[in-house]
Amino acid sequence: MDLFIQEKQTRTMQLYFDTVSKVHEIDIEILGDALMSMSQAVQAFASVKEVAPPKIKVKAPQKGSFKAVIEFITAYPETLGLLADLPFLFPQLASLYKFLGGLPPKMISHSNSNNNSNNNSNNNSNNNSNNKTVTNHYGDTKVFNIYVVDAYARAPKALFGDAERLIKEDELKAIEIRGDKEESIVRVAKEDFKTLIPCSKLPEDNDEEIIDIKETELAIYKVAFKDFKKIKWGFIYSGRTINAKILDVVFQKRIQEGQAVKNGDRIKALLRIVKRFDPKLNAVLIKKYEVLKVLDYYPRRALHAPDLF
Repeated sequence: MDLFIQEKQTRTMQLYFDTVSKVHEIDIEILGDALMSMSQAVQAFASVKEVAPPKIKVKAPQKGSFKAVIEFITAYPETLGLLADLPFLFPQLASLYKFLGGLPPKMISHSNSNNNSNNNSNNNSNNNSNNKTVTNHYGDTKVFNIYVVDAYARAPKALFGDAERLIKEDELKAIEIRGDKEESIVRVAKEDFKTLIPCSKLPEDNDEEIIDIKETELAIYKVAFKDFKKIKWGFIYSGRTINAKILDVVFQKRIQEGQAVKNGDRIKALLRIVKRFDPKLNAVLIKKYEVLKVLDYYPRRALHAPDLF
């Protein structure tokens, strides 16, 4: 009887760190965390696909911008199929993180339609059983590959590791996964690092804080046209004045493009209220307000003095 032994095969990808000054160095903790997170994502995909995980090695290139060459080694045909799917799965995983925006999904259900353009690169995407519909905290829905959604739930970290650490790295302007022919598979710019934070961990928050998200109407009493990241808008909420940053980049763009906004106008928005329990006062205090998304905008109506005669 002949014994057939499958020869091991290797697929390679590159983890590329795009830096501001093109220095050929990166913080060792960022590198290690990113490599481990990428490895955990691959293992999560292998787990949900029920195939053997590949052996993963890292090689240092001889020249070029700072990058790590990653080898996936396996002798199993099923695992080779997984490796062939990674150029599709990695972008969808990053897209899922961005879609959720650091918040837990509101609902996940099996897809009854295949109108999502992100799925057209996968030869199995036309089968609805391979897709799940995800509803984010804003109420938006999007279809993702079932393995991407399940791997997201199993992988303990985001695709590139500790996003809060990445945000604080001044030299870093983007992280990218490339194929063995230098083609870009997925690239995340620094302004989108915040979307890589897993749903169990919110920016600038810790375990002692309580997050409350409400859909509400806010009256504008102070407008900030510049530097949305630093300057807070003034709103009237439930009869009291509050200050809050607007994090909705779509609304920010509308303002920058010249949309008229004035005091007295109103918005319908998702308002995040961050609270903290103060043990000394034995009370829950509000730490900050943030407008996550502007759902609608209502210009102020002209008011006329009542006719007294």
